[in-house]
Amino acid sequence: MDIEAYEADARTRYACERAFIAIGEALGDLGGKVDLVVLAPGGPWVDPVRFRHFLAHDYDDKAVPPLVWDTIVHDLPELDAALAELETVLKTFAGH
Repeated sequence: MDIEAYEADARTRYACERAFIAIGEALGDLGGKVDLVVLAPGGPWVDPVRFRHFLAHDYDDKAVPPLVWDTIVHDLPELDAALAELETVLKTFAGH
């Protein structure tokens, strides 16, 4: 899918926005329980929470599709890698 197809597909846009809202909410909740920066220092832990607030409150409807697309393409791989690192760290703690 390219950005034009993404912008034309309201269902996909809605699903992606709601997924980012869920991710930000989960990271915000987890960050209130553990120090994510200490556990996995390479993670972009603050940005997804801020992005969640932006999407949840619909600050600028016209800017959202390109912003979400850019986040999918450029930021999601970094977040995915950081979450994999965090999962490894958490499994190590759970095993001890």
